[in-house]
Amino acid sequence: MIKGILLDKDGTIIDFFKVWIPAVRPVLKRILSESQLSFSEQTLIELEERLGIVKGIIDPESSFAWKPFDKIAEDLNQAIEDIYQERIDDDTLKTKLVRYFTKETQGYYPVFTDMVELLRKLKRKGIEVGVVTTDTLESTLECLRTLEIIDKISFLATSDNGFPVKPDRRIIDIVAEQWQCLPQEIMMIGDSPNDMKFALNGNAIPVGVLSGVSLKEDLKRYTPNVLSSLSELEDFLVHKRWVRGVKHVEDSIS
Repeated sequence: MIKGILLDKDGTIIDFFKVWIPAVRPVLKRILSESQLSFSEQTLIELEERLGIVKGIIDPESSFAWKPFDKIAEDLNQAIEDIYQERIDDDTLKTKLVRYFTKETQGYYPVFTDMVELLRKLKRKGIEVGVVTTDTLESTLECLRTLEIIDKISFLATSDNGFPVKPDRRIIDIVAEQWQCLPQEIMMIGDSPNDMKFALNGNAIPVGVLSGVSLKEDLKRYTPNVLSSLSELEDFLVHKRWVRGVKHVEDSIS
């Protein structure tokens, strides 16, 4: 029996490609300009590729697909150092990434299904719903408020609100205790291999969605449970089609 569902945000609740990809180039240009680093089209392409973005396609295992901003800053800084032989202070770069991406993406949150109605139906079934994301608390709250679902979320873990970061299993232990259930009674739904690793590490049920950065084969390495998007979740739950993941994976971003 499923007693709780954890949702990833970007690529699962909202459209990663419509929200984040258009923001990348303006953010990179602003950071380079403020650092007085000249750039060409080729430089921008190279920096995007180092983050895992190639012609608008995301490598699901790459930095930009799943890491929190502090780790993205480290990877971007290494790329900047390799190209320019200069380095921006890591904390300064992280602060700029958070601020500029928040500005570029704020207020635009296209979804794959009626989230208000979906969460209302889950609540009627007695299923708790939480969100676990590597985005910031400020950005996540803005998204949930705009979508008018914040009152339906009973657990929230972001990269900066005191919880461990995916794929750390401790998050699932914490939420299982809060929801008074077993980890095996929690379903984790996300669009990246990291989301699946997170579920498996915590003994939760991994469910992948193809609405984000991953192809079916990327997710099938970890779970047979793959949906096109959250639009299929209600039917998936009604017919109880899920099974346990295919393997246990210990991984971290340290």
